Amino acid sequence: MRLVLFLVVLAMGSVSADAKSSHKSFIEIWSGRLAGYDAEFSEAETDAKMKAAKALASVSAASPTLSDDLQGAILASERVSRAASRFNTLKDFIDFIQKKPSPEVAQAWLLGRLEKVKGETKLAEREGVSLSAMRAGASGVTVSDLISAHEMAAMKHGKINGEIDELALIGQEAGPYFSATSREKQNNKARWAGVFSAFGNSLSQQSYQAQRGWMATCRRFGNVTHCSGN
Repeated sequence: MRLVLFLVVLAMGSVSADAKSSHKSFIEIWSGRLAGYDAEFSEAETDAKMKAAKALASVSAASPTLSDDLQGAILASERVSRAASRFNTLKDFIDFIQKKPSPEVAQAWLLGRLEKVKGETKLAEREGVSLSAMRAGASGVTVSDLISAHEMAAMKHGKINGEIDELALIGQEAGPYFSATSREKQNNKARWAGVFSAFGNSLSQQSYQAQRGWMATCRRFGNVTHCSGN
């Protein structure tokens, strides 16, 4: 009996060691991605500053490329915000997962973040309706006001979709993480893997549709309307 108990204790110790090793491996992978987002943000920020300077010069010179230059600057701002949002979302998740929560708690965390994003999305949609009605020269709105409003909208869009993109990826990775680190029975691990995979896949589809909608938006600067996307 003592021998059986001893073997069980040894087996539990081995499982615990494997779980710790797996946890560390996932953290290393996520930390590497975090560093990539940091680099992506720096690159996007530099590009955005260059495009903003070019757009301002076009405004001052009333350049025929004004609409394209403004469009480039606004989309560059969106990329900066998206990179920052992915970085912040992943960092928050790493800080959370370091506490080694249960799958139930992790699901609650993901759903809580999703609800927050849904609220931000509804607000952005309402603001978008007002923005689409803005015209330079109407009700005291200047071209500068219009540009600033579109830039803010782009940055909000970048933040929202950056978080959705990252939550989708985290959802897809959470299943394998808990399969490797959880002490739950195999059938429970499989169930949770399915739950997290469905969450991630659903968000991936939402993100794709949202980006298509955003890129198909028409923006009006002065008397020029510029549209992009399909």
